[in-house]
Amino acid sequence: NNLHGTISNKVDSLTVLKTINLSSNKLAGTVPAGFANIPYLQVLKVSNNELTGIIPQQLGELYQLEVLDLANNFFIGSIPSDLGALVNAAILLQGNDVEKVAPLSLCSNVRGFGLL
Repeated sequence: NNLHGTISNKVDSLTVLKTINLSSNKLAGTVPAGFANIPYLQVLKVSNNELTGIIPQQLGELYQLEVLDLANNFFIGSIPSDLGALVNAAILLQGNDVEKVAPLSLCSNVRGFGLL
């Protein structure tokens, strides 16, 4: 793909999607917290873009999630402890500028967690 621009804040209207793969594009801006309003979402991949800002804590409300791939962007700050609720998810965060100390809830609850 060769998508440019930002991810729309209206993603929360995509309520029946199970997979969103926006990886390997040139998307910039932040990840909308509205992704948390997609109740059946199982895969969210936005890796290898130019996304910035903090990781929205609301992503921890995606209880159906099996893959959360945020790798190789420009996220900053701490990793939200809310992501520890995603006990069935593989969470990929490597290649960002997030703090390299993961919340205990991630280390002990999440089956697949990649930071380095």
